[in-house]
Amino acid sequence: PYEVIFSFDVGNGPNEVKVQSLTFLNDNQWHYVKAERNIKEASLQVDKIPQKSHTAPPDGHFRLQLNSQLFVGGTASRQKGFLGCIRSLQLNGIALDLEERAKITPGVEPGCPGHCSSYGNLCDNGGKCREKYSGFTCDCTFSAYAGPFCKKGKPASSVFKNSS
Repeated sequence: PYEVIFSFDVGNGPNEVKVQSLTFLNDNQWHYVKAERNIKEASLQVDKIPQKSHTAPPDGHFRLQLNSQLFVGGTASRQKGFLGCIRSLQLNGIALDLEERAKITPGVEPGCPGHCSSYGNLCDNGGKCREKYSGFTCDCTFSAYAGPFCKKGKPASSVFKNSS
């Protein structure tokens, strides 16, 4: 839950770049992940955590040469390892049409909208919209309201503590 690993093999054995977070990454929230492997290095950026990079070994292939399927977010034996959205993917400098590939790949759907960004303000009175696996929830913690959409007023005793 605290780690993202970019693992790849370009002809000279497996390589990994790891980024570790101080907080959970499997928190039903959107996270920014950028994994890149170019001629000079492999790098991994997760949210605003400092980027990690490794210098490319001198004896590896410069271009990715696929002799089988490319798996992103899983492997041939573990294809259900990733849950989320991939907005863009370039292979050897060419952007792949992910929308078209999603239409023909089982378990993958085109489009990347989240409930919180697609439908405007779902939570009232300062409630924070949080994405879930299928749907959303409203976090009313920092408001004087409760309920599924932060519309129900909390009793005064739970909002203010008596100082006497």
